[in-house]
Amino acid sequence: MKLIVFGLNWVFILGVFFILLLLQGCQGEELPEGEVFLSQISNNQDYSSLPLISTKWKLIGFVDATRNTIKLAEDSQERSFTLTFKEDGVLEGFTSSNIVWREYVLLPPLEANKIDLSLFAPSTYAGETPDGYLYIELMKKVYLYQISTKGLALFHDPRKYLLFKPVD
Repeated sequence: MKLIVFGLNWVFILGVFFILLLLQGCQGEELPEGEVFLSQISNNQDYSSLPLISTKWKLIGFVDATRNTIKLAEDSQERSFTLTFKEDGVLEGFTSSNIVWREYVLLPPLEANKIDLSLFAPSTYAGETPDGYLYIELMKKVYLYQISTKGLALFHDPRKYLLFKPVD
């Protein structure tokens, strides 16, 4: 009987030790430079009631929902990575360093939040940063938008999107 209790104590101690190792590994996960967990981006209840059209949006970063991470966009200027969807079907804004003025299309049914940004392109590619080139290529692939307490999500993949916050 003592041998069984002794064996069970060791199993329990080893189990606790293993769980502690797992927990420490999860807490210490290091992300690449410029990347943070999506949970570190604050929620704002007011964002979810903002309209897509006429709100000026600024890119926070590139989200990978599978990993729950966001690579923060590196701004080269205050106006970098901003966009405004106009009533007339025109999208105005800036890439990392260049002007964008292109058409966008909201696809029916409108309540499905489908959008076509395939015509997205800057006036020139001069002076674009690496994030600028990535932004341009991903914006061309956007097919869906969603507005939540985190801001505007423009999906270019079912689990990847560009996240924007409203700005004045």
